[in-house]
Amino acid sequence: MKIWKGKYGFSEEHGDVLSTKTIQFEMHIDIKDGGFSGRFIDPEYSKICENEIKVNGFFEDDFISFVVTYPFRKLYNLEGEPLLQRDKIDQEVTYYGEFIDDSQTELSIEPAGKKISGQWEILEQAYFDVDRINVIYSNGSFELEESLS
Repeated sequence: MKIWKGKYGFSEEHGDVLSTKTIQFEMHIDIKDGGFSGRFIDPEYSKICENEIKVNGFFEDDFISFVVTYPFRKLYNLEGEPLLQRDKIDQEVTYYGEFIDDSQTELSIEPAGKKISGQWEILEQAYFDVDRINVIYSNGSFELEESLS
């Protein structure tokens, strides 16, 4: 089992409170044939719910993509505190990024192993208009690093 540690932040579209917030997380994953699966540990979520968060993804050259599946929908109040919307299940957050060198980090993770930087997004709403599908996303950035300890 490998442990990866990271941080994610929110885009400016989330308002003043969330756009300045950064959340640490860990992934405990098993890697096999370029893919991986395991647990995603979000300390904010674990304070309000004991259900496990799952992660599945893959590596391809310098690219990584993974989906984090929360068993309930996690929202934030106006003060930036997490809430659960328990009538909505299986909220999926899609992460995608690339391996980077140390000089390109924005969230300043301490030097250790391999580093990844990228974006996350949540499909919030999709609806049909007369001639197209409109989609609304929440998004932000993340950094992830392989833990050597």
